[in-house]
Amino acid sequence: MERQDFLAENIELRTRAQHLERELSRHKIIGQNLRNELSEQKTIIKNLERELSEARMNVECLRNELNEFKRIIFGPASEKRRSTPDTAQLELFEQENQETPTETEQEEQIEVKAYKKKKNHKRKKSCGRHSFPANLRREIEELFPEGYDPETMRIIGEDATEILAYKKPEIFVKKQVRPKVVSIKDEDQGVKQAPVPPRLIPKGMVDESLIAEMITEKMLYHTPVYRFKKKLKHVGVDISNNVLLNWFHAAAENLKPLYHLMHKDLLSQPYIQVDESTIKVLPKNNKNSCKIGYMWVLNVPKLKAALFHYGAGRSQEEGRKLLGDYNGIVQADGYEVYQGLKEKNNYTLIYCMAHARRKFYQALGTDPPRADFFLDKVDQLYDIERRAREENYSTEQRLLLRRKEAIPILTELENWLNEQVEKPGAVLKTPIEKAIKYSHSRWKGLMTYAQDGRLEIDNNLIENSIRPLALGRKNYLFAANNYTAQNLAILYSLVITAEKNKLDVYKCLLWLFEKVVHNKVTDDAINWLPYNLDQDTIEKLSS
Repeated sequence: MERQDFLAENIELRTRAQHLERELSRHKIIGQNLRNELSEQKTIIKNLERELSEARMNVECLRNELNEFKRIIFGPASEKRRSTPDTAQLELFEQENQETPTETEQEEQIEVKAYKKKKNHKRKKSCGRHSFPANLRREIEELFPEGYDPETMRIIGEDATEILAYKKPEIFVKKQVRPKVVSIKDEDQGVKQAPVPPRLIPKGMVDESLIAEMITEKMLYHTPVYRFKKKLKHVGVDISNNVLLNWFHAAAENLKPLYHLMHKDLLSQPYIQVDESTIKVLPKNNKNSCKIGYMWVLNVPKLKAALFHYGAGRSQEEGRKLLGDYNGIVQADGYEVYQGLKEKNNYTLIYCMAHARRKFYQALGTDPPRADFFLDKVDQLYDIERRAREENYSTEQRLLLRRKEAIPILTELENWLNEQVEKPGAVLKTPIEKAIKYSHSRWKGLMTYAQDGRLEIDNNLIENSIRPLALGRKNYLFAANNYTAQNLAILYSLVITAEKNKLDVYKCLLWLFEKVVHNKVTDDAINWLPYNLDQDTIEKLSS
């Protein structure tokens, strides 16, 4: 009986042990599952933290972009900064009881962070009313008092007042009469008659003077053709838009050989600037929408010449059409196409300090200390350039000044950029880091200008040349096709170059039209270009 109880108890214990083993195994599985779930949760948390960090970074980037858009729309267009608050407006009504200084020059101390400089403000002497240019025609109108009698009165003096007046431009018909003549002594010699003078548009009923006026209005004063048509209609001449456009194209076609000579000549210069800007063009097969084309611009500061080239895109192929096999010094912004062309042409590529400065200006709101440091140093570089320009330094003098004053500042900035790039934990999506990376990767090209007195610190001269295009496309909105856009490029090239050389654009166009109509355009025609004219012609065509 005891044996049976022992066996039963033993069986029961074994059963309980097996049950406990199964429970233990089950709990181990549960524990492993919980550990796996914990590991998955940790992974999810890490992923969520990373996504949160990226989202915060994206929000910060979007906030920066929004601030930049607000600055572009509502902020000042100029990138000039004020080192001290402008208190002039605050003091406007507080100076009534203050005495005005009598000195013609005031000397003040201006403190700019690490140094002080003296600046002389020369007070302009008041010259009363404005005086008008001496070359303007004067119409004298004598005003005598009521009751004046020259027989009983004599003039003892006079007061003269000049006021600016205006007479509406005149459009008139030029009637060319060609008499037919015969010899009285010998009629057998036949009838003689002067040939029809060559014209820009053969058999066309328009003089070059009117075409020159239309081109000047469109290219220089941004007047669309349909508005010029209205101006003609107001004086009683109704000409269709198509006819006016034909005049426009005829003018460009006649000047095209001169344009090609100009392109070839500019590419022979040792230093050029390049840039590009957009223009809307109607596509050939869809007149209900516009495509974006590009005006590529080549500028030579020494010659005060700017050449425009239209390209359907912004690729290396279009850049090669502009630059050809040029192998001198090219100054450009950071667009990668110019770097690609550099590898093929082997030219020296330098960069624009204004673009580098703009990046830090955009970062002022997010990291003022670092942005201010860079901008203050760049302001000092521009002060050096301004002084050289105001004092009319020669190329050699400007080089010496840059070596003495600009290179130490550039070296300091280079060391600072290296330090910023080597800092750990830099977030490349922030505006300040983008600005630092942009300048650091191009610093050698940004410094090059200080080693050559011929070079400019930035591309502002070419951007000034593009400004008439920007104003023009706000008025005429788009070009009708690629052919029209290229003709715009031809005319912009000659008009803007004439203006940069301080010539009267209308007189210059009329003179060029007469040249191309009466003479064959050969290589010698390079002397017709606005920057190659002799002194007598310059005086004749000056404003």
